[in-house]
Formats: sequence, structure tokens, C-alpha cells
Amino acid sequence: MIQDFLQKIFSPKKAPESNKDSKKMKVEQKIEQKEEKIKEELPSEQTESQKEDNTTEEKKVIREVYICNDKSKNSYDNSFNITSEEEKEFVLSINELKNEVESDLCNEKLEEIKQFIKNELHEIKEIINQKNQEEKEIINKKFEDAMELLMRISNRLTDLENKQKEKSSLRAVRIKKATNKKKEDCKTEEKDKLNTETNQSENMACHFHKENVILNENIEECQTEINLTENKQNEILINKEFTKEKNEIEEAKNLILAAIKNSTEKSKDTFLGRK
Repeated sequence: MIQDFLQKIFSPKKAPESNKDSKKMKVEQKIEQKEEKIKEELPSEQTESQKEDNTTEEKKVIREVYICNDKSKNSYDNSFNITSEEEKEFVLSINELKNEVESDLCNEKLEEIKQFIKNELHEIKEIINQKNQEEKEIINKKFEDAMELLMRISNRLTDLENKQKEKSSLRAVRIKKATNKKKEDCKTEEKDKLNTETNQSENMACHFHKENVILNENIEECQTEINLTENKQNEILINKEFTKEKNEIEEAKNLILAAIKNSTEKSKDTFLGRK
């Protein structure tokens, strides 16, 4: 963009008509002043016709100098046959005027370039600041989303843990009640049998006592197996739930790291590209 502007400024083109008119008016004013000076310095014994001829010749030279003024600064001595010191001085004044005009135009172009570059740098700075602000907002939004996801996962884990504890407690109560009931039923039945068999024979009473011992052992083994089975099921279920939540946390962590890395690389590429 800056190169296009510089090319536009320094490309050879015609000046606007208003600038040409202004320059021409300045030159004509200089010419009139020089004419008056030459007229004053001419010998007083010249006739009116001679003065008119001299003035016409001076105007011709001045017109030719003005027309050829764009060829070169040092070409006047080769283009015209200058025969007097006044005419040489006049041509030098034309050169000075041309140099002043060119210097003014150059300064104007330099000011335009400086102002344009200043505006471009300000615009670039605003674009970079806007891009950085957008990147920061995106990163903050992704970080907030990730933190919200982690909070939801943490709450779910807490709920699962509480539910699992509640289920384990209820199962233990049910198992204990069932075991106690079974024991009571077995004891009542065995007591009835023992009372009946006691009336028949002491040997039968001894036999039933042994059966009672064996039954109690079986009950203990059954309860142990039930406890082991319940504990194993609870452990498997808890492991499944924690494994699932652990995978979700790991996935969220990877997404956060990838988003931060991607945003950092984009910001770096954007800055280097604009620079």
C-alpha cells in the first residue's frame, strides 16, 4: 500500500490546472518586475520604437525561457543567444524561481508521505491491538468453558460417589436383615426338631447338635460369599465410573492445551505477517 502511494506521488504526471495557473502568475509577476528594471536601465536617448522593439525581443526571450524551463536547469545558455548581463541575470532569476517552485512541491510531497506513513502505522497498530484483544477473548472463553466442564465433571464424580455409598449402605442393611431372618428361621426349626428328637433319644439330640454346628458354619460361609460378591460388584462398578470420568478429564485437558497452543501460534503468525 505504501509502495503504491509512493509510486502515485513520484510518477510523472501533469500538475493540476490550478497549480499551473498559480505558477504562471508568479512567473509573470517576476517577468513584469524584470521588464520594469530593464526599462529603467536602458539609455534614455532611445526612441519609443527602439524601446518597443527591445521590449518585444525581451518578451520573446522570456516566453522561450518559460516554455523550455522543464528541459534542464543549465540549458538556457545553450538555447538562447544571450548578449547582455541583464538578460543573463534575468535567466538566473528564472532558474531560482523554478528551483523554489520545485522545492515547494517536493516539500509538499514529503509532508504527504509522512502523513500517509503516520496514518498507516497508526492503522496497523490498531489492527494488531484488535487482533490481540480478540485472541485474548477467545482464549479466556475457552478457558472458562474448560473450567465449567471440569466443575461439572467434579460434581458428577461427587454425586456418583455419594450414590455408591448410599447403595452400599442399603445393600449391607438388606443383607444383614436377610441373614438374621434366615438365622432365626433356622434356629426355630432346629429347636423344634431338637425338642422332638430329644423326647425320642439322647443320641438323636447329639446328632441334631452336630447338624446345628454344621448349619451355622454354612451360614457363615454363605454370608462371607455374599459379602465378597457384593464388594466385588461394587469395586467393578466404581472402577468403571472412575475410568470413564478420568478419560473425560484427560480429553478436556488435551482440548484446553490444544486451544491455547493454537491461539498462541495464530497470534505469533499474525504479528510476524503484519510486520
